[in-house]
Amino acid sequence: MDQFASVLSREDHLILLDCHSLEATYVPANFEGHKLVLLNTKVSHSLAASEYNTRRKECEEVINYIQKRYTEVNSLRDVDLQRLQEFKNELSEVLYKRARFIISENNRVLKAVEALKSDDLDHLGLLMYASHKGLRDNYEVSCKELD
Repeated sequence: MDQFASVLSREDHLILLDCHSLEATYVPANFEGHKLVLLNTKVSHSLAASEYNTRRKECEEVINYIQKRYTEVNSLRDVDLQRLQEFKNELSEVLYKRARFIISENNRVLKAVEALKSDDLDHLGLLMYASHKGLRDNYEVSCKELD
């Protein structure tokens, strides 16, 4: 995704990247009167040594399990929270939390696009806080420095 951002960036816009089709949609980003703060926690990590591969495998386990009943499911993007709920008692708590985070995060991204389009930066901020909370509590990839 970093490469997409480097090559496709457009001033005063954010990129909504569809990772299935690789279609990029530009979303106007008017932060006038607000500041977007990016933090460098100075905590070093690498994707290979991080929990990224573990989380990916956990999500793939959920997809494989759901596919046994719903063959049209190819990714968690194809699952909504209601469908995931059907499997809550069949999945481990960890797998359920991982999948719930991904599905919720996908929904949050779409809500963030709508918030940006309607210049509702207060709502966008709440969505970003919810995203961090999900990363911390359900996906378990945050760190105390960022929290």
